[in-house]
Amino acid sequence: MASSSLAWFLLLIDSLLLPVNPVGPPVPAAQLCHYVPNSAQVVFHIDIRSMKLHFERSITELGKRPFVAKDPMIKSMFDRLDRMIKGAMNKAERELKVVKLNQIRFITVALSFERRMSKPEIMVIVHGEFQRKMLEGFIADKKIKVLRESSKGFTFFHNQNKRKPSFAWTPTGQILLATSKTLQALAKTGPEEAAPGSLKANFIRGYRPNHTIAIGLKMTPIFRRQFRRAPGMFQALLMDMDQVYTAVWGGGSLANVTATSPQTLNRYRLILEGVGQIGVAGDFLRRGILNVADGLFEPSGQKIRNPILASLAKHKDALFSYIRHLYTNTSLRYKVTTHGKSAQLQFIGNGGALIPVGGVLAGIGIFARNSRSARPKRISPRTAYPRTAYPTRSYPKRSRHRRHRYRRSAPAKPTSAPSQAVPHNP
Repeated sequence: MASSSLAWFLLLIDSLLLPVNPVGPPVPAAQLCHYVPNSAQVVFHIDIRSMKLHFERSITELGKRPFVAKDPMIKSMFDRLDRMIKGAMNKAERELKVVKLNQIRFITVALSFERRMSKPEIMVIVHGEFQRKMLEGFIADKKIKVLRESSKGFTFFHNQNKRKPSFAWTPTGQILLATSKTLQALAKTGPEEAAPGSLKANFIRGYRPNHTIAIGLKMTPIFRRQFRRAPGMFQALLMDMDQVYTAVWGGGSLANVTATSPQTLNRYRLILEGVGQIGVAGDFLRRGILNVADGLFEPSGQKIRNPILASLAKHKDALFSYIRHLYTNTSLRYKVTTHGKSAQLQFIGNGGALIPVGGVLAGIGIFARNSRSARPKRISPRTAYPRTAYPTRSYPKRSRHRRHRYRRSAPAKPTSAPSQAVPHNP
C-alpha cells in the first residue's frame, strides 16, 4: 500500500505540467475538422504525440531529481512506476502492431445524437501519415471480415459485423473509424463544408494550433430534453446556451460560451467572471497549501514514523523546490471578453494550474444532468374527492420500558423467620 501511494504521488507530480505546448508543425483547424460532419453535437480533440513525448520526457527528468535518485525507497518506487507506464505503452504497441503510437499525432472524435443519447453516431479521425497497406495489415491481423470499396480516392472497409466499427483510408493518409452508414454517406457526398451555425464551424473558428486539448458542444433539442429536469435557474441558463468551446494548452486555457440571446449573454459574462476569480483564488490556495506542507516537514531531520513521509522529509528542500517550480513560477491571470453573442474566459499562466477550467464546465453539465427536481405526483381520480372523516380513538402513551411488563416479579422475601410447628397432644 505504501509503495502504491508513493507511485501515484510521483505520477501526480509528473502530471502537473500537463497539458503541454504542441510538438511538430502547426495544423490548421479546417484540416483537422475536414471529415467532421455538420451534424456533430460533440467534438473532442487531443494532441496524442505531444502528450506522449512530454510524458516520457517528464518521467526521465523526474528520475534524475535528487529526491528520487538519491533515496533507495523512492528510487525503487519510481522504478516500479516507470515499469508500469512502459508496460502500458508496450501493450498498446502490441495491440496495434502495424500502426505505431509515434505515427499517431492527433485524434478527433465527433458524436452525433439523432434520437437517443445511448446510441450516438461516432466518427473517430486518426491523424497521421499512414499508408493504405498499414490499415490493410491491421485489419488482416485482427481477422476482421470487411467488404472493400473505393470511391473518390477513399478506400472503405465495411465491417460485416454491424456492431463493430468500419474503417476508411483517406487520400491525405488519415484513418477513419465509424459505422458503415456514416462511411457510406461520406463515400457518396464526400467531406462536408462547414455550415454556418454548426459546431464544426464554431470549432474551426475557436481552435488554435497550440491547443493541446479542445472540446466543443452544441446544445441541440436532444440535450435540452435532458436538461429539463435540472433546477430552475440552471435549466434557464442551460436552455439558452447555443454552443461551448473549451481548450487547454501549456500557457493557458479558455472557455467560450455562445448564447441564444443578448439577455442571457450578460449572465454568462458574470458567471465566467466569477469562475475567473475562483481560479485566481485557487492559485493562492495552492501556494498556501505548499507553505503549510513545507512548515509541517520543518525541520527536515525530525523523526517521522511513516517510512514514505520520512523519505520525502529527507529531501524536503529539493522536493518543494521542484513542486514550486511547477506550480508557482508564474502568477495566474484571467480576462473576460464579449463579442457578439459569445462570452469568453481566458486564463494565462501555468498549464498545469489551468486544467480545472474544463472541469468546472464539465461539472456544471454533470450537475445539470444528475440533479433532478422532484416531479409533481399524479393525483388519482379517487383522491380527488373528499374523504369521510371518522373519529379516531386515543390510546394511552406507551411506556418506554414495555419489556418490564412481561417480567415475572420475584417472590417476596419473608419478613420474619417461619414459626415452628407445635405437636398436637390430644
